[in-house]
Amino acid sequence: MVKNLIARFNIFKRWLLINLDTVLFLLAILIVDINTYHFGTMIGNYVLGATLIIVSLILNKPTK
Repeated sequence: MVKNLIARFNIFKRWLLINLDTVLFLLAILIVDINTYHFGTMIGNYVLGATLIIVSLILNKPTK
C-alpha cells in the first residue's frame, strides 16, 4: 500500500513538473478568487482552469 501511494505521488509530482505553467496559472486564479469574493468570476475561472487541465492532459498523453 505504501509503495502504491509513493508511486502515485511520483506520478502526480511528474505531472506537476510537466504542467508547471498551468499549475502556477491555476494558483494565481485561486489567489485572485480569494481576494475578490466574486462568485460569478470564481465559477468562470474554475471552468477555465478545468479546461486548461483537460487540454494539458490531452497534450501530454503518451503515445505508443
